[in-house]
Amino acid sequence: MAPDSTKSPHQASKTKKNKPTKESEEYKKRRARNNIAVRKSRTKTKMRTLDTLKKVNELKAENEQLEVKVKLLSKELSLLKDLFLAHAGHMPDTSGSNSNCTAIDGGTSCCAITNDAGNATIKAEA
Repeated sequence: MAPDSTKSPHQASKTKKNKPTKESEEYKKRRARNNIAVRKSRTKTKMRTLDTLKKVNELKAENEQLEVKVKLLSKELSLLKDLFLAHAGHMPDTSGSNSNCTAIDGGTSCCAITNDAGNATIKAEA
């Protein structure tokens, strides 16, 4: 009985494989291919990292612009609320309730204004 017959087929294939020596052409070719693959992989990783950093910087800039826009719109909203409340305060109260009504084109237009801690709620009815 041969000594290889007691080994499994998987083990037998490992023993049959000859590792190339460091001086052989096959080893040099494998190393060259591996070096190329490693360089390519590292370059690809660097490019992905640079792309991610670029995207982060773009999103930060966009976020800053949006924050400035939010502040501007908040100021505008506050100004418009103040103007509306100032105008609504000059409207005559004909119903005796807390709503302000004015006659427009023969009809009556009513709006109710509630101010809870600076928040104006406006309801208009025609």
